[in-house]
Amino acid sequence: MEDKNKVKMKKRLVNFDFFRVCVFVDKNDHKLYDMLSLLDYINNLNLEDRNIIIQGEQARLSKISLHQDRPYELFQLNLCRLREDTPGITSTISSELSNIPLEENEYIAEDINILYDNGHHIMMVQRNIHSLSASGLQVYLQNMLEQMNPNNDLTISLEPILDTYALKKAKSKDLYRKITLRIATNKVGQLLDDPIGRSFEQLESIEGSTIEITISSESKKKSKLKTSEIRKIIETIEQERELYSKAEISGKDNEDSTIEKFDLLKGKLRIQKFYNVPTKQYLNPETVLDDITVSYMQKYRNEVVKNL
Repeated sequence: MEDKNKVKMKKRLVNFDFFRVCVFVDKNDHKLYDMLSLLDYINNLNLEDRNIIIQGEQARLSKISLHQDRPYELFQLNLCRLREDTPGITSTISSELSNIPLEENEYIAEDINILYDNGHHIMMVQRNIHSLSASGLQVYLQNMLEQMNPNNDLTISLEPILDTYALKKAKSKDLYRKITLRIATNKVGQLLDDPIGRSFEQLESIEGSTIEITISSESKKKSKLKTSEIRKIIETIEQERELYSKAEISGKDNEDSTIEKFDLLKGKLRIQKFYNVPTKQYLNPETVLDDITVSYMQKYRNEVVKNL
């Protein structure tokens, strides 16, 4: 008999990207930036004074907490966008939409969670399409820096950490669903004489400036590309990566695992995590921060440092 009091859960996939916090003195000279003074400044402001208008809406660092100071300083941050455009609500017995009732000083909260490792100036940033992107976070920090120091001449830049092991990770997969390759037409003649090289060569006569080839499996669950051939292509890309302007592969470990997409040329370092969220409830930021903090300290920090 089904327990009516049992809370229904929905699995949610969350992406996290990694960045190094830098500042530019001019457009050609950049260096790592120690955020301690800036975080301390923001943390001493009340909530309203932390609000910055970005693209017409308010955003603020709602939480700044030093989780650990030894052997390295690790901060937990929560950045919230105060969203003014609200979605409509409806019911299963009506086709009508209605507004979410909000008080004058209430907003839809769209947040992201962030870890900041001051030892390596690394930021681990949660992705949320409705909240601020990394570029929005960069704008927020820059505004706060200029508020803290009106004579500031530094420009904050969150530099993506690239996944230098993308080729190795892609090659380790057992199932492949899709591969996309792009090359400038004037470089086709430099490709190896293999099936991929010959395919580009046959399309060269169309006289486009670039040629892009996408090979994908059928949409049905167990359909896949030939593993041995895809691995050969990956090995070829390792030898010729400077010739390609795009090389992306989608694959996974087995039928039950999640599809991963690899940018073999300039992919950002990213990890994905699943969270069980009660239906009709938000993803609790404390749950996320506690989880990624432990994972970062035990595993991700060492992995990220290898890519620096």
